[in-house]
Amino acid sequence: WLGALERLSHAGITRLGAVHRGFSTFEKTHFRNAPKWDIVIELKRLVPEIPILCDPSHIAGNRDLIPALCQKAVDMAMNGFMIESHISPDAALSDAAQQLQPAALADILDGLEYRRPQGDGEPEEFLKTLRAEIDLTDAAILEAISRRSEISEKIGLFKKSHNMTILQVGRWQQLLEDRLARAGKLGLEAEFIKALFQIIHDRSIRMQSEVMNRKTENPSNQDLKDVS
Repeated sequence: WLGALERLSHAGITRLGAVHRGFSTFEKTHFRNAPKWDIVIELKRLVPEIPILCDPSHIAGNRDLIPALCQKAVDMAMNGFMIESHISPDAALSDAAQQLQPAALADILDGLEYRRPQGDGEPEEFLKTLRAEIDLTDAAILEAISRRSEISEKIGLFKKSHNMTILQVGRWQQLLEDRLARAGKLGLEAEFIKALFQIIHDRSIRMQSEVMNRKTENPSNQDLKDVS
């Protein structure tokens, strides 16, 4: 998206927009193209002035999924839609499964619930309080990640001094099972927690690889302090 927008802009085209048609992935989902809303959110963050239209027809590949995708697009502050419509969907020469009759399209659009980006009065103050709690929580998360990174580096130094391999499969399996069990007790989604700790573990491996390949003198006792 960004590359295309930049090239068009450099060519002197000023009326720009993006169309969200989903993304082709190796994952098997009930969508024709995975929505991956996180990518759309990042585009809106980077270029908030660029309007984004949602094409739920190509994301879904199935007309039954289009209503929910349309509402999600509204909730994600998309700027409009591109939706395929056909007077006789099943007779369409292409993508028949995702075509909507005009009346069905009208029903979907009429049924969408539009919400304001901001409230007013007392509810807005309550939202500010909750967001302040989010900010404090995020700050604590960042501090914990920083501390974890320091520990990972110390572990890398220990492994280097004892000629140990970076990847310890048994330890990683044990860690993952423990974190998933803890997450379950807290009501957190296993898929989310697994993906999160996979990212954290990958970064830890990368940091320890850098430590292993770093040409330094033998680590001091202080460097290895509190390593476990």
